Amino acid sequence: MGSDRIKRAIKALPGFYTIDRLRRKCYESSLLDFLIRPLAIRLEQWPAKLVIDTTNRCNARCVWCLNPRSAMKRGTMSLELFKKIIDDYARRGGKVWLSTFGEPLLDVTIIDKMRYLGKHPSIIDTTLLTNALLLESALGEVLLEEKINLDISLDELEKEKFEQVKGISFDKVMSNTLSILRRNREEGNRIRIIIRIKTTDSLENLTRSSYYAQLKEMTTFLEVTPIRDTGSIANWGGCFDKENYFTSYFPTTKIYDYHKKYNVMNNAPCSQLWASMTVNWEGKVVLCCVDMESKVILGDLTKDTISEVWQGTALRGHRDLALQRRKREMVLCRECDLHQGWQYLRKYYKNRSELYRDEFVR
Repeated sequence: MGSDRIKRAIKALPGFYTIDRLRRKCYESSLLDFLIRPLAIRLEQWPAKLVIDTTNRCNARCVWCLNPRSAMKRGTMSLELFKKIIDDYARRGGKVWLSTFGEPLLDVTIIDKMRYLGKHPSIIDTTLLTNALLLESALGEVLLEEKINLDISLDELEKEKFEQVKGISFDKVMSNTLSILRRNREEGNRIRIIIRIKTTDSLENLTRSSYYAQLKEMTTFLEVTPIRDTGSIANWGGCFDKENYFTSYFPTTKIYDYHKKYNVMNNAPCSQLWASMTVNWEGKVVLCCVDMESKVILGDLTKDTISEVWQGTALRGHRDLALQRRKREMVLCRECDLHQGWQYLRKYYKNRSELYRDEFVR
């Protein structure tokens, strides 16, 4: 809490955001591209992280998410296709992230898929993203057995706010979350559990919750981002009306979303073009983790190999445009507020000899 207060006090200083914007502009200047290029060249050979959306169905109705409002085709990846993709990826290996657009625990074959991942030693780290509504104790045992790390989107610690924001049962989610945390501690913290809280509340109010201390004690990493202080809502590549959301939920509150606004303006190559490969439930490789509606398809893993897509002409064309600072010509990228310059690759991949080091604690 002390460090959080210090950070907030610094951000409240006059001119902080102007100075911070200048810092980022210098850091992401083309004059410094030579510092990151060697790492980017290495990353172009193979995706260090594979993001697989085994289903884009979701049981939550988060008010700041594009999913409930999207007309995209819904479905679940077959076990056969999943095995094909994993067999291909395991030839060189890396990290696997299960789900980004939907709730993976709605996939009736998710346990089989998690067990299949465990058969491949070259896959050195697997994380499952969930809202925890279906995270029953039996499933938790499988996660611990297979060493599948968890990233839980919790978002609120007060029942009424939680259910208003997410549209699912707070009591069930909290019970499941605390249960897996306790079980993991009993097992000597066998897996990494990250809890993310993107709250409509203030930091002070949230930390007074009776649940906060419990979560902080048992969680590998607890990330709290008050929306009004950080503007942390994403616009999903310009597909989500974030301004309408702010007007509806914060009608009289100023939102400090300077960082996101700068991301829209930022013309530096985006780190996502090198950081990971994102695959939708149909096996289509989309541009990045923002492309929920599959607007930019780079390849099809039902017939293409991972190498063919990762080193293929479609993705290479997008990287070339990015390197030329021609973001405005890239349909999904021109309005994206998750865009971060490729210098940030060093935050996740320390150097060329440690491509798989993932610094999840920011």
